[in-house]
Amino acid sequence: MDEKINVLKDLGFTEYEAKIYLALVYLKKADTKTISKETGIQQTKAYQVAKKLVDKGVIKIIAGHPIMFGVVDPSIAFSKSLEDLEKKKENAKKVIAELQETFQKSQKLGEEEIATYMNFEVLKKELQKSDRAAKKEICIYSRFRIVDNNLMESLEKAIKRGIKVKVVGAVKDQTSELNAYAYKKIGCEVKVLPPEDYVPAFFSLIDDVSGHLQIESESNPNNYLSMIFKNEKLTKMFKNLFNYYWEKGKLLK
Repeated sequence: MDEKINVLKDLGFTEYEAKIYLALVYLKKADTKTISKETGIQQTKAYQVAKKLVDKGVIKIIAGHPIMFGVVDPSIAFSKSLEDLEKKKENAKKVIAELQETFQKSQKLGEEEIATYMNFEVLKKELQKSDRAAKKEICIYSRFRIVDNNLMESLEKAIKRGIKVKVVGAVKDQTSELNAYAYKKIGCEVKVLPPEDYVPAFFSLIDDVSGHLQIESESNPNNYLSMIFKNEKLTKMFKNLFNYYWEKGKLLK
């Protein structure tokens, strides 16, 4: 029911309008007393809202005493709304394509940048974009804490393109060991470190050109700082750190 209410809200309904409309769908037809009882909305208010739904063209008045309200065939009632949504979708696609074109033209080759991200879904898409841009190598220091299917799929595609992916990290329990094997399974070269080398951080490097760093609270993984950087000195520093752990790690067999 909540999902239907949310969809109706997206179509411009108020909460009361959505509740009364859905009640009428199931009741087929009803007077305001019945609608009020079904929805918990006060009867006078229910009548006012029902009249607004009549104006929207989604319900109809059925003559009689008392006055009854019934639902208009949804395929007819919502046809205009769906057409409007399709137009908005096409317009949105057009505007986003224009924005993308402008964005690409404004990017300067080799331009340095350090940016922080707080939205994990956006961050994942940026990391997938980086994986697609890799030409030779991706190096990852992992906590082996979780395995994100989308990011693993992105790495697997990079490997199939001939990109070498090296992953190193501390294994401190059975879960982290299984996650390390998940990297190996898709074709990564994996080395493991002893539990004492575990730190609450993750970083990845793309072709010694750019990288991603995430530092999180050990007590609350939702409290984290994440950044993507394109900076030669930073990348070199993290590559040296990666090489240190890579030499120290043992190959996962």
